[in-house]
Amino acid sequence: MIRQARPSFLILCMVLLVASWLADAMRFKVLGRGLGHELGFGTLVATIMMGNFLTLATPFMAGGAPALIYVLFRQGLAAGQASAVVVLGGVASQLALAGFNLCAAVTLASQLPPGAWLGRAYVVFVLLYFGGLALFAWAALRVEALRPRLEARLAGARSRSWWSRLAGTILDMLADFRRSLIQLTGPGRRAHLGRAVGWAVLYFLLYFGVGLSVMRSLGVSGNTVTLFAWQVVAATIALFTPSPGGSGAAEFGAMFAFGSLLPAGVLPAFIILWRLFTFHLNLLLGGIATAILAGRMSVGGGDQK
Repeated sequence: MIRQARPSFLILCMVLLVASWLADAMRFKVLGRGLGHELGFGTLVATIMMGNFLTLATPFMAGGAPALIYVLFRQGLAAGQASAVVVLGGVASQLALAGFNLCAAVTLASQLPPGAWLGRAYVVFVLLYFGGLALFAWAALRVEALRPRLEARLAGARSRSWWSRLAGTILDMLADFRRSLIQLTGPGRRAHLGRAVGWAVLYFLLYFGVGLSVMRSLGVSGNTVTLFAWQVVAATIALFTPSPGGSGAAEFGAMFAFGSLLPAGVLPAFIILWRLFTFHLNLLLGGIATAILAGRMSVGGGDQK
């Protein structure tokens, strides 16, 4: 069945994948600009690819954020500023994904049997999703409240000079982190976060478009909105599983979402091609980008434009 896939749609898949990296890089560029830093776009794109590699290679897809913070730090941002950009960039991405899940829940609600437990569970998940994001944002803005507690705990260790310097660095980074968050989200500044959310929305449209193009390449002609909504469900299942890159869970999510929508002969081919573009190519090209960035930074070239 894979041999029957139309090449034009597979080329489109690659175009959408590369375009999603560019949109993702813009998410961080607009936030950096909000702090007065014009981050190099080429390095940001390579950093996004490196982040994808580390994200897909670590449990709960958690490895990309520290690498992003480090590269932004090497591009001239203070540690607290780099952390704020990555945290707000993550919030923007999660807000966009939560919005897609909300749209998917509304779309699929009319297609599930009345009172179906799956529909109710999905709605509860979406509500918890938004609640968790609100709680995280509240906690991030209150990070300065940790300062008195940390100072009290570290007071007894001031006699050790190296510990005192480390404690001072951590406390200053927390203060800088909070100032940067306020600078990006305060009155008259929220446009930066809004633009980041907009780029995140575009990223997910392009990313989910890859799966849709794979289906079209295999001759699937179902309702576009329905196929898109189920793809959101499948991708979200992969995101919230502990296995690196959602391995296993992504395939299960695809079988669960599309088992009744795609012909039996098409489903395996779809899963193979979908994971090829969204997982294996990200892993391969992201690994190459990681090696290139590591080489550049090892010779002091972390600020390339």
